Amino acid sequence: MGRATLGLWSILLWSVLGALAALGGPAWSAPPIEVYGRDPSVSDVKISADGNKIAMARSTDGKAGLLILDRVTGKAVSYNLGDLKMRDIAWSSADHVLVYVSKTTNIMEFRSSKVEFCGVFSINTAGDPKPKQLLGMTNKLALQSSLCDVETALWNDTGDVLMSARKDTGGKITGEEVLYRVNGNTGRGSVIAEGGDQTRYWVASPKGYVVARVDHLQKTNRYRVMVPTDEARLRDWKTVFSEETEVPTLSVYGANAAEDALIIGTRLKSDRFALFEMSLADGKIGKPLYEPDGVDISSVIGDPYTGAVVGANYTFDRSEQIFFQNDLQAVLGAAKAALKDWESVRLVSWDRAREKFVVFAAGTASAGDYLLLDKTKGKLEHLSAWREDITRADIAPVRAFMYKARDGLPIPAYLTLPPGTPADAKNLPLVVHPHGGPAARDSVRFDYWAQAMATRGYAVLQMNFRGSDGYGTVFEALGDGEWGAKMQDDITDGVRELIKAGIADPAKVCIVGGSYGGYAALAGAAFTPELYKCAVAVAPVSDLPRFIGWQRNRYGADSSTYEYWKSTIGEDPDQNARRSPVNSADKVTADVLLIHGKDDTIVAFDQSEVMRDALKAAGKPVQLIKLDGEDHWLSTPTTRTEMLKALEAFLAKHLG
Repeated sequence: MGRATLGLWSILLWSVLGALAALGGPAWSAPPIEVYGRDPSVSDVKISADGNKIAMARSTDGKAGLLILDRVTGKAVSYNLGDLKMRDIAWSSADHVLVYVSKTTNIMEFRSSKVEFCGVFSINTAGDPKPKQLLGMTNKLALQSSLCDVETALWNDTGDVLMSARKDTGGKITGEEVLYRVNGNTGRGSVIAEGGDQTRYWVASPKGYVVARVDHLQKTNRYRVMVPTDEARLRDWKTVFSEETEVPTLSVYGANAAEDALIIGTRLKSDRFALFEMSLADGKIGKPLYEPDGVDISSVIGDPYTGAVVGANYTFDRSEQIFFQNDLQAVLGAAKAALKDWESVRLVSWDRAREKFVVFAAGTASAGDYLLLDKTKGKLEHLSAWREDITRADIAPVRAFMYKARDGLPIPAYLTLPPGTPADAKNLPLVVHPHGGPAARDSVRFDYWAQAMATRGYAVLQMNFRGSDGYGTVFEALGDGEWGAKMQDDITDGVRELIKAGIADPAKVCIVGGSYGGYAALAGAAFTPELYKCAVAVAPVSDLPRFIGWQRNRYGADSSTYEYWKSTIGEDPDQNARRSPVNSADKVTADVLLIHGKDDTIVAFDQSEVMRDALKAAGKPVQLIKLDGEDHWLSTPTTRTEMLKALEAFLAKHLG
């Protein structure tokens, strides 16, 4: 990785930068709103184990598809997956690709009418081109909402994987969790290990054996990590870690390189979610493997060929990576040095020899680009733009800043300005855009909501209010029981900060959000009506007691999901009723637009219906747009575009 090599990479990238945008030419004009509703041109790229093939997850006219590029023959082959929603791709052999998909559908006997069913298809790129659903033809499976739990690929010629699923126990939904070995050519599986109805997942090695199993019996709140004492038969297990908890405090990600310890993520030893090694012999948790200063680990990076955890992802203001193995960290550093015009650079995939790497880079230079780095040749080659129809000139700049809430708590925030707007511009029309979750976070990235609104001429304010994740246990816990109270105050204080600074025009402020952000939009309109001229709530919670009751009916009173929502929202029914926007509809003065997917399995559609009815009864202007066939995440481009068009027209009406 000498200077000469880096220089060569930089020179080869010059043509890429030129292709991304023409900085001269006619005056800039905003792309059509439909551009932001489309699926990404390429949503994921993975390289095969031998480095000879590239798999690209592509969407064409809203149809999920897979493109395989053979770099030896130069041939490209496409696979059409129809109306299924593509969620992820991964190689399981030199020729087999796994495609993770989902579909909103009915499954008999579930508490809810519909679920988001997840499945995995195996595609043999060197043989039968017909995708095979893993476990799709396996007998004696219980009714379940997921057949997506692939624990590891085995990297053999037939693309076999180890995969867990619920075994049929008399037609019941809650069967025993069973580990199958599944053939990638046929999709059929055979049982290699059986757990209990409390088993949640397995930790397995690509070498074909089970490292550990994780159980959580919700009725007794007992969580335990167990290791096999007879690795051949997998019938006897030793508990190495146990705790009594309604919501588990740690996650097991895999084994270390020596396979004598598990890599876990937990907050047991620190305020922040960090990585530790847990001894397979006695369950003792050692010193932190990695703990970034001030933020949580967001996810781990595993080596698909060894199963070892080799790195971690985290976010300050931008997405970052660190690798625990020197060769991978050196490649990441070299890629960053070559891609100086991109603020965020990540390694996405690599071959078994660690000679070829798929890199994803994003920032002010582009919405995102996939590139192929060949370490042996010192070459960095452009593969595909993430969004081909977004040019460099189209990207609205995002600035990170901090403000203080009324009680002195620092709140991280992000301000997106319309392209070409001076950094010191004043009296801008403002859209306040709180994130969903609420245990989620915003960052400096290409956010299609924020970018769509900014390119229409509005400044967009996003903030990580208390209760957001990513900043440690204390910051997240500060949001417990604060829906419509201190969490909402954090949003209000951010708006007032921009008004005080002269950035926002106080007469032109609207609030727009989805999921929890939709609740915050309605709460803003109901509890601080003097601030907002309009409010848009997509898939919002409007009635807290109704939402908590729905969670209980859907998942059961003993479920960790129900316990989570009770602790997050609060258990006082009177307080929850007071903090429900549906009960303060008479205080709303802003025009309200509600948008909700009819097939939402996270927030019931009736949350929007009861809010509409309450506003109408109070004589307030309101419109409800029903998105037929759409889920909670606006996964389909047609309805996503329908939402954005309605949002564009609504904001233009009220903000000018």
